[in-house]
Amino acid sequence: MVDHARAYALAHLSDPHLSSLDGARWSDLLNKRVLGYLSWRRRRRFVHRRDVLDRVVADLLATEPDLVLITGDLTHVGLPSECETAARWLDGFARPLCLVPGNHDRYVADDPATTTDLFWPHRRGADESWPPVTRIPGLAIVALDSAGPSPP
Repeated sequence: MVDHARAYALAHLSDPHLSSLDGARWSDLLNKRVLGYLSWRRRRRFVHRRDVLDRVVADLLATEPDLVLITGDLTHVGLPSECETAARWLDGFARPLCLVPGNHDRYVADDPATTTDLFWPHRRGADESWPPVTRIPGLAIVALDSAGPSPP
């Protein structure tokens, strides 16, 4: 029986853009990514600050939410190195985690095995269905992902 009076604490993070493009090779940017890189270089690197994100996440996790939802844009331009950084960052979430990549994570048509597929092992409480369903007692979150590479 489901306890309909149960209250859930859900924490939602969107668009953390947690990686840095410092050190990105120009050969990796010779496509649509160069536009994202220039945007990051000009202004987004001053707005999407990892130190601020780390403080927000620490405060969020101290509240002990029942489920953390991270939706979209863990990266700036979806470089494999950025996705590796994001996957390591996801290690810090030791509670049920629902994850949906964003358009920046799929900036171009790269091999998912070197990009967004690195995120999937970090989903906690999710089944292997499509679309993935993250379950905690009495609640199911369906993670619909419409992100895909698009022209500039």
